[in-house]
Amino acid sequence: MNKKDISKIIEKDHVKFISVCFVDALGQLRSKLVNKRKVIDALYKDGQGLTIALPSLALGYCDTQVEISGFSSNKDKFGDIPAKIDFNSFRILPFENEGQNLICFIELEDEYKSFCSRSILKKILDKANKQDFYPRFGVELEFTLLDETSKSIKNKSYNNLSTTTLESSYNLLQRQNLQSEIYNNFINFSEIMNIEVEAWHEEMGAGFMEVALLSGKTIKSADDTILVKHLIKQIALQHDKVATFMARWSNDADGHSGHIHISLENGKKENLFKNNSKTFKNFVSGMQSYSPELMLLFAPNANSFKRYQPEIFTPIMNDWDWDSRKVAFRAIKGEKSRIENRIPGADMNPYLGIAATIATGLEGINNNNSEKVQRLVKLPSNVSEACKKLERSKIAKKYFSNEFVSFFCEFRQKENKIESSKITDIEKKRLIEFS
Repeated sequence: MNKKDISKIIEKDHVKFISVCFVDALGQLRSKLVNKRKVIDALYKDGQGLTIALPSLALGYCDTQVEISGFSSNKDKFGDIPAKIDFNSFRILPFENEGQNLICFIELEDEYKSFCSRSILKKILDKANKQDFYPRFGVELEFTLLDETSKSIKNKSYNNLSTTTLESSYNLLQRQNLQSEIYNNFINFSEIMNIEVEAWHEEMGAGFMEVALLSGKTIKSADDTILVKHLIKQIALQHDKVATFMARWSNDADGHSGHIHISLENGKKENLFKNNSKTFKNFVSGMQSYSPELMLLFAPNANSFKRYQPEIFTPIMNDWDWDSRKVAFRAIKGEKSRIENRIPGADMNPYLGIAATIATGLEGINNNNSEKVQRLVKLPSNVSEACKKLERSKIAKKYFSNEFVSFFCEFRQKENKIESSKITDIEKKRLIEFS
């Protein structure tokens, strides 16, 4: 979509405000409703003219302010930093009225580009394209639909929550029909938002569901991933329910994955993974070698690591195999030969998870990795261990930048420390009476 087309849409009388969104480091959509005149002015200045508040880069969940030097420390000025609209990111929000139903993405500019997850993925895609590699990627997201409201889960202190279905119902048409109104909203609204979905279905667990997105080769496929999460959450709220993508929300439930399917094409649109090629072997070998170093980008929260349990189809090693759901990297043969990265959870920032998946594979190709003997190692098991690996990772600094690695590690370590200092329900249950 060019400036002229966008301007025509925005200039329509009914349009008043536009949701201008920034994707933070954790994959949260932070947005302002901006007057259309300001957006039009920005369009004619090559998208420039908007800003975001610097300390918002260091906001954790529930707006926990994490003190990071250069962003949100006592010495910092908490000023604004420049941002730019991506012309190709405009979509329609079907659950908003026509006066404010447009949404677009902004990206950070100048030296702050290094901290913009959307810009990072664009940079890595561009690096691949210059080698005549065109990564094709699509994401599957698992989530649980809770028969609760935002108010009820708080009133229950987030315990003893009810799911929308009471028993496991993997792919059962009976459950899909029972929730047909929600499914209809998912399907119709995702079409209006131009989110390309391959399938919706019931997963194996009470209230457990999955959406699988069609693959693509541009930033749009990553945008689809973050927007479909937003869409699911909004539709759930409209039905007095809550959708959670938390990596492991209950001791009695399996974790929520965010599997990334990836293949490589060349400029002729040929699949370079077909026929067990050298490119495939190098790529999957690179994923094995370097994914443990980038684990924090697949599992950014303390809770993320509670998903990795043996015997429940979540990986704990850096292994691969043909068509096996018991390994980290499931290789799939055929016309659409691809690799499924099964490490990421549904709580990842999709831009960073996709970027890390591509980076590990590219590095494997560049280093002719399949010629080396691959050691099977355990994946990091907590935030602290994952941070140490990311801080020491040469490929993290090569593909993401020194500045981003330092920032992200400090951010995750400090928020993890804040969370670890809080008293949990389990501690109270075990220790108030019996200690």
